[in-house]
Amino acid sequence: MVTLPSDALVILTRQPVGRGVSGSCWASMGKNQHAALWKRSHPVNNPHLLSNELVCYRIAKELGLPVPDSFPLPVVGELPVFVQMSFTGNGPLTPPVTPDQCAAAVAEHPLLTAKIVAFDILVMNTDRHAGNLAFRSAKTGADLLVIFDHGHAVFGAPGQEPAPKRFKRVDWLGCDGNPGSRHCLLDHIEDSNVLDAALSSTRTLTDDVLKQALQTARGFGLSTEESNRAYDALSRRRDRLHDVVAKNRKEFKKITQWGVI
Repeated sequence: MVTLPSDALVILTRQPVGRGVSGSCWASMGKNQHAALWKRSHPVNNPHLLSNELVCYRIAKELGLPVPDSFPLPVVGELPVFVQMSFTGNGPLTPPVTPDQCAAAVAEHPLLTAKIVAFDILVMNTDRHAGNLAFRSAKTGADLLVIFDHGHAVFGAPGQEPAPKRFKRVDWLGCDGNPGSRHCLLDHIEDSNVLDAALSSTRTLTDDVLKQALQTARGFGLSTEESNRAYDALSRRRDRLHDVVAKNRKEFKKITQWGVI
């Protein structure tokens, strides 16, 4: 987690970002007014948004995945917010990726895209639609691959099979569109050996990392009971990633030959 200096200037605006980031608004950071996005949990629409973001950010960073620098921000008299630095600087966000761009991302970054899918299986991310992944081909001279918006992962949200129910679906792929959005990369992964390597890499996550991720969320309102339930679910899914994928082979429509999975 990025450590925010105590005297850092953060300006939260009410100007909505407009798409793909769970009702986020624009913010500016520091004297140079670097663009950022902010959002907070909603007691009805998404009570676990902040916890979901904090847990996923910690896990994604541990796995070396391309997520923007982010941090929780206390707000006097209000609920804390999650702030994410804009990965396009002060420019506009990239548009949602197309199916052709998803295929190109997998072709250019086979292991990294497989690791993104493995990560989203682990955290049960029901919201990796085309607006929550940014990609520019290396052929354009401005290579870019970034994932963001994890407000519906882990504990889920209303309409997204929220916890504790989702924690009991031990063989659920977690990102197949049932419920939520089908993972935008899922239909483009085509090498089972690369997927196996990605799953194996994700399974190296230690218990301490999972506990630390949840401990951060507990510092911003997550209860001990919920934290313990999430730890049990995440550690179990981590240990069973290969089994979960093996039971959901039909969801990987481009893989025609399966190896050890």
